[in-house]
Amino acid sequence: MVVAVCDDKQIYLDRVKSIIDSYLQDKGIESTVLCFASGDMLLDNLPVLGNVDLFILDVEMPDSDGLFIASKIREYHETVPIAYLSAFMKYAPSGYRVRAIRYMLKNEDMDIQIQECLDCVIDEKAYNESEFTFDFTVGQRTIKAIDILYLESVGNYTLFRLKNKINNEELKVRGSLSKITGILSSVDLIQISAKQSVNLYHVDSIFRYYAKMKDGKELSISQKKYNNVIKSFNLYRGRHL
Repeated sequence: MVVAVCDDKQIYLDRVKSIIDSYLQDKGIESTVLCFASGDMLLDNLPVLGNVDLFILDVEMPDSDGLFIASKIREYHETVPIAYLSAFMKYAPSGYRVRAIRYMLKNEDMDIQIQECLDCVIDEKAYNESEFTFDFTVGQRTIKAIDILYLESVGNYTLFRLKNKINNEELKVRGSLSKITGILSSVDLIQISAKQSVNLYHVDSIFRYYAKMKDGKELSISQKKYNNVIKSFNLYRGRHL
């Protein structure tokens, strides 16, 4: 796992590196921690940091601050996890504008905060790499869990709606919606109606009787399923804060 840490205080660079190395070693995960003592130093190297799994940024630095750095990271890496580590809570709202996964404070709980952040990234990485193979009507295909947007019941079949389609194929597998949703339980699929199950990873928000996807699409939630969907979505978001 490759982590890039940017802080103008050497004492924090050393401490964060030590926490990361020790924690990942205990988990049996090889770690590489890249330390940058200034924002400008990180920005100069940004084009060659495509293999970084997590950026941890200080906010207040004398040259380029963490908020600006995060915006530049997003230009190169749209989905890479970004976390902040700051002595000040006041910047937290601004930090989340670049979809930061954590806003951590430099206090007595810093070790725990960083460890929880690493766990989040490890889980997300495993999810992104997980795959499933089904015997679809067009033949056997392997799909990535992260590509599943939602499932749709079509007669005796379940239709897969994917983010990245495979050769524009219509992927249908024989089996009920509830059965296929159960098989894919590790993908955080939740049935929102008799006709559809949605992947919570791709849900932006839940409104009364519909789910708004990150791509802007809206899916109807049945009145019968609504309370369970809200509960499941809140639990999901809580695990991924």
